[in-house]
Amino acid sequence: GARALSDVRRQIVAIVGVTAAFEAAGALALAALRSEGRWADRLGWGLFHSISAFCNAGFSLQSDSFAGYARVPAALGVISLLVIVGGLGFLVIPDLLRFQWANLPSLRRFRHFQRRRFGRPFARLTVQTRLSLAVTAALLVAGTVGFWLLERRGALAGMDWRTQATAAWFQAVVPRTAGFSAVDVGRLQTATLVLTMGLMAVGACPVSTGGGIKTVTLGVLLASAHAWLRGRRQAELFGRALPYRATLAAAVMLFFYLLAAGTALFLLCLFEPELPLRDLAFETVSALSTVGLSTGVTPKLGAASRLVLCAVMFVGRVGPISAVMAIMRSRRKARYELAEEDVIVG
Repeated sequence: GARALSDVRRQIVAIVGVTAAFEAAGALALAALRSEGRWADRLGWGLFHSISAFCNAGFSLQSDSFAGYARVPAALGVISLLVIVGGLGFLVIPDLLRFQWANLPSLRRFRHFQRRRFGRPFARLTVQTRLSLAVTAALLVAGTVGFWLLERRGALAGMDWRTQATAAWFQAVVPRTAGFSAVDVGRLQTATLVLTMGLMAVGACPVSTGGGIKTVTLGVLLASAHAWLRGRRQAELFGRALPYRATLAAAVMLFFYLLAAGTALFLLCLFEPELPLRDLAFETVSALSTVGLSTGVTPKLGAASRLVLCAVMFVGRVGPISAVMAIMRSRRKARYELAEEDVIVG
């Protein structure tokens, strides 16, 4: 999406710098919170999990992921922050950093600084950033409350309210494609798995380390539905009208995601008829959104089913639209337009 080569250079420097800064800070924080072992071992442990969290990989050096840290809220908090920042992406983070820097009262007085403000007024975030933050916050709140309500007498039973709140928050964050877990996913009831699948399907923000259809896609779809119900020609967000291509891209993204998920689930049901549908559906969405959570059926899958999951993980990481365009897009552009004719939908 860069407009010029200089923008590409700036974005690459920003990506490398932000990634290194957050992963280094996360490694130091996690090493300080771990009590056992030498400092070098603790630092290596912290660095591994910091990178895994920021990159939304979900790999852990513990066999139970972070279930053993359910009563260490500081550790889960650091992991959650790294997952969220990595999921916000490299369009949102630089915009937030510029916004905070530009609004320092000590700098507003300098005319030279005001002239170099990229042509934008003070105290304004882009629609991309504001929508990403709004949808992310809504998903985190809904996921935390929903998980606690559904599992307070289930997987969270026996914990005090602080530990329950921490675990519920953590389980609302990690389906953003991080793949960690503070509870045994296999013990979750079906309704909780459906909630988790919804969070996994949405995933993180565009141009981030996460997968899914992306938060902005969901926001654009909701805004488009709201505009259609009100009889407006364009979707509107934060005082701005969205172009038609954004609405169309969001709809196409959702369509191809559902097509890939449906095809993979059909094949898994065909190859593994003895396994429960809910476990296969959870496995499919987790793979397509590159999350890595599982109810425990992965070792039971045959070679054909594992190849299916490998394929959908690849599609999910590259992006459903990118994967289809790489195969089907013609190098020739059409030099004509057809006459329009309306159809009835719905």
